[in-house]
Amino acid sequence: MFKLVIWDENVKGSNQVTANLGRRYSTVNVYDVTVGTSPTQTLNKVDSVSLNLSDHALIVEISK
Repeated sequence: MFKLVIWDENVKGSNQVTANLGRRYSTVNVYDVTVGTSPTQTLNKVDSVSLNLSDHALIVEISK
């Protein structure tokens, strides 16, 4: 398992992006550091993740 931390440097607003993971992973959890310690999104058997980035970090936890 590994974690990828992604954020946008815009002070205002947000951007929709797709993070291509390069291969299919069994489980991908997305955490929003402003919400708490539980995943805000759980995806199964995916090779990319759509994210709405703003001025704070999102943590993408990738499991094989």
